[in-house]
Amino acid sequence: MRYHDQVISLDNSLRLTHGNPVGIASLLSLLHPAKSSFTAVLRPSSNSPIIVGQVARRAPEPSARLTFLMPSHLFPNPQLAPLLDELSCHAAEMGAFCVLAELEENHLLFEDLRRSGFTVYAWQHIWKMPEIKSDFCHLWRPALEEDAFAVHNLYQSLVPPLIQGNEPSLPSRDTAWVHLYRDEVVAYAEADYGLRGIYVRLIFHTDLDNNRELLEGLAGSLTSMGRPVYLSVRLYQSQLDRSLHDLGATESPLFAVMVKHLTSRLREQVLAKSRQRVETTQVETTSSMARNTNLKE
Repeated sequence: MRYHDQVISLDNSLRLTHGNPVGIASLLSLLHPAKSSFTAVLRPSSNSPIIVGQVARRAPEPSARLTFLMPSHLFPNPQLAPLLDELSCHAAEMGAFCVLAELEENHLLFEDLRRSGFTVYAWQHIWKMPEIKSDFCHLWRPALEEDAFAVHNLYQSLVPPLIQGNEPSLPSRDTAWVHLYRDEVVAYAEADYGLRGIYVRLIFHTDLDNNRELLEGLAGSLTSMGRPVYLSVRLYQSQLDRSLHDLGATESPLFAVMVKHLTSRLREQVLAKSRQRVETTQVETTSSMARNTNLKE
């Protein structure tokens, strides 16, 4: 709590829905049964101040998220690498294949993350919506189980392959909506809810000519809940920018979405456990062994 006001948040959804990542609301969100987290403290030397970081994963997503680092006045810091390595190791033990982090493109921490193995795979703006009363809420309906295949096809056709390899395929939330045109899903939105706000991810087909009405209808249904509404818009969906400006939405600075892959570390752990089983287990032969030529790999 000593560094409560010196936190660098690296998870926009957590920050905007639950506030300060070391606040009570954010800490309570980690009690969700599908979530696991690990917090590490690094003291580079006996005379230096501590550095604190946290990584969290929500099952069954393939990625973990770097949620925060602190205290902010110590960054950039060349001694950050050991802490990030420790957090990445525990993310792998949670079952994650990569660790994600979000920060503004000009943030002083950017180069520290790059030196620790993080690379940029996407760029995004966060738009804060004004309170809207709309007549277009009927354009959306809740996503149903039978929509999953159509939503997945929309995701596959519009989201760049580099992003698909680092993030879970959609749909990945129960709180989601779809817009249909001629019985085909052409727009999708899913939300994270918190006491501080609602964070929405969007996928709109690039050929839509009613973006403004769709955004107005979505924002109108969500802002009626009395909490701020934030829309995450990736640069490959920049066709939405003009409509968002027309609706009076406020645009954030550009955020870099970064990833550190953990596949090799996971492979090492699996091999190590396999070697341990082989070395410590004694097998007793109970029947004769013969080669079966009919077996196929």
